[in-house]
Amino acid sequence: MLAPNGGETLTAGSTYDLRWESTGSWPTVSLAYSTDLGSTWSTVVAAAPNTGRYSWPVPTAPTAQGLIRVSSTEEPFLSDTSDAAFTIGTAPTTGTVIPEGAIWKYFASGADPGASWNLPSFDDSAWPSGPAELGYGDGDEATVLPRTSPSQSSVYFRHEFTLAGPISAASVTVRHDDGVAIWLNGSLVFSANMADGLAHAEYASASAENATLTTALPASAFVVGENTMAVMVKQVGPTSPDLSFRLRLDVTGSAAGP
Repeated sequence: MLAPNGGETLTAGSTYDLRWESTGSWPTVSLAYSTDLGSTWSTVVAAAPNTGRYSWPVPTAPTAQGLIRVSSTEEPFLSDTSDAAFTIGTAPTTGTVIPEGAIWKYFASGADPGASWNLPSFDDSAWPSGPAELGYGDGDEATVLPRTSPSQSSVYFRHEFTLAGPISAASVTVRHDDGVAIWLNGSLVFSANMADGLAHAEYASASAENATLTTALPASAFVVGENTMAVMVKQVGPTSPDLSFRLRLDVTGSAAGP
């Protein structure tokens, strides 16, 4: 075998050119693959023209112990096999793990929830919950939050989700009015209109009337298993009449999906 002959990584669902030395007088060859270093074999094609090349639709059979064997159809004992194992991997997929209408825990009383509110270990069992969009003042909210007088400087949101495996990329699309800051598993990963600071009593540094933006998040901030996203939304001032929040999280990797 010329290819794959050991060390290659093939992607399930793609097409890979199997190649071999097309010497001899055999008109056809049979091709087979193994996912267990040759203990068992599955047919790729029973009789292919002996041209030295065959386009193989790589099966969804993840393995790090792949081998290909080419054999004469007339004399099956005449064969050649990959010198070493190759890998078949699954293609990365992108999926939404927090949809725009997700249910969030929220704290909107105007009080400070304490320094640990954004940590995974924080007990939010007493917080109410509701689907996004959350806020007040615009009439398009799925969950209407209370507005204090003066308007509360900060409102807090938490959402837990599980990843079954590692991811390679992530992005959020967030609608916010006015400032927003996002923590993942206790680490700040994004903020906008927060130049005046993240303290509870600070207001947003700029107005953003139902602004929607998309930004990448570091894949290293996520963990396999349970993750906690915590979001602070700030009003621009004590007379601000409306507040809005909704968020979608998309990830790329083996864990992608709802």
